[in-house]
Amino acid sequence: MASALLVGLPLWHALPAAGHVALLGEGAATVVRLGLVGAALLVAAARAELPQRLRVSLTLIGGTSLVSAVMAVAFVATRVTGIAGPPAGFYSAWAFGSFAVLLLAILRMPMSPPLGRREGRTLPLDLVLSTGGWIAVTWALLAPPAGTAPWNALLTIGTTTVVLVALNLLTLRGRALPSERAFLLFLAGQSSNLVSLFLRSLGHGQGPYDVWADVVYDLGAIPTLWSAWAMGRDPVPPQGAESPVHWVREFNPFAFAMPLVAAAALLHALRAGPATAVWPLALAAAGTGLLLPGRLAITIVENRRRLVAEAGLESRRQHERLEALRRVAGGVAHAFNNSLTVILGETDLRLAGSADDPTRDSLTRIRDAGERIAGLTRHLLWFTGRQHREHELLRTGAWLRALEPDVRELLPTNVTLRLDAPDVPGAVAVDPSQLRVALLELVRNAAAAMPEGGRLTLELSAAGGELGARHRISVRDTGRGIAAEHLSRLFEPFYSPSERSMPDAGMGLALADGVVRAHGGDITVASEPGRGSEFRVELPVAGPESAQNSTDST
Repeated sequence: MASALLVGLPLWHALPAAGHVALLGEGAATVVRLGLVGAALLVAAARAELPQRLRVSLTLIGGTSLVSAVMAVAFVATRVTGIAGPPAGFYSAWAFGSFAVLLLAILRMPMSPPLGRREGRTLPLDLVLSTGGWIAVTWALLAPPAGTAPWNALLTIGTTTVVLVALNLLTLRGRALPSERAFLLFLAGQSSNLVSLFLRSLGHGQGPYDVWADVVYDLGAIPTLWSAWAMGRDPVPPQGAESPVHWVREFNPFAFAMPLVAAAALLHALRAGPATAVWPLALAAAGTGLLLPGRLAITIVENRRRLVAEAGLESRRQHERLEALRRVAGGVAHAFNNSLTVILGETDLRLAGSADDPTRDSLTRIRDAGERIAGLTRHLLWFTGRQHREHELLRTGAWLRALEPDVRELLPTNVTLRLDAPDVPGAVAVDPSQLRVALLELVRNAAAAMPEGGRLTLELSAAGGELGARHRISVRDTGRGIAAEHLSRLFEPFYSPSERSMPDAGMGLALADGVVRAHGGDITVASEPGRGSEFRVELPVAGPESAQNSTDST
């Protein structure tokens, strides 16, 4: 309802009215705009969940808007009735005062921690681009004729420039509270004041530019009202968890739009004058245009550094999580192993006794369950790197061909196997039993991804690169594939995406990853939903100094 009313307000400025009718129409439009905005911001400020600094800022802006609405009513009343009102400069002083309150309110809003490296570089350049360009453009357009006092133009330019500085600071450091849309809509609403003043400067307070300035000013209340609505309803995130609004910080609209503003003002001056503004506007357009590539270069370089830093931080966090889990899993596995040794030993002794023992079936089930738990314990020990490893030089092609029966035993009848395991140069130094477990876990994972059937391909090839000669074993399926958001966490223990309903809840891939990395290799995955997945295991080819049967205990 409020937005619909505001959309209709600019019609007042297009009506062919004069005298008191025009004054009443414009006054009503201004009062409605200021009143609606002020009331909406005060309602949003009453929300207790918002940070105290944000509530204070909204109260300042909303209260100032309501007082300005009262001022507009008084102004129209004195002009229409002829009653003596305040001095001529009173309303201008209040207008400048309201901009000062807006500045204080913006500076009071929640800000991010002290400037980081990126903001420390971009803020000074953005201020030169935006405020320097703004001062040059508005002074060229508003400069009074020679011999006339320039105070009114200086106050207008100075006040709006200070507000522009505050908006730059809010754009680069403001916290998006309570949501990204509330933050962006608030910025859009405050920016409409600057756009309106620019249009009014082009028309020198008259003509079609003045009408468009009023239209932009009235319609600018819509994003502010929407922002107030979002601030009153959107959930408030925890401290530091709000959306960073990266694109606004990287491509600050107040800085990036200034060359376009200067170019538009220059075209207007060339077409309609004043001639004295052409050269200052040309210099402003050239200066801001030359600074813009530098701002873009900073954004590109810092974005690349940020992405690399974030990737490294996430890798370190994942490594720390895995190390902590390995320590816990190692302790649990050793405790299990000690208890299982007693359980299985006692069970074997009872089973070795009389064949007529009535508890023999129960003892057999206990032993089978113990063996399964013992297998899980070995998996945990392999994952933690505490399992004894017997390294042998392995001819990978022959080993894969010998493993084919075990692979076929794991596959359901509706999954076919294609094995391509040629003899490749060199050998790998591995523990064959551990490598067998890791590869069969990948096979089980691939089979689980093809419940409707499909084809599993095992392929061996020689690979090279910076890490030297390697043997690459590819495990490729034609199953459902894995969504991109799951790929980075796929090898985390006990993490299982919904596309792969693994019976061990994701421990198998973590085990395979631990075994391969323990042998100096790498395991990677490529997948797309609906197009299957491919896991690639790369193991380094052993050098001539490798022993035929080297034992490594860790």
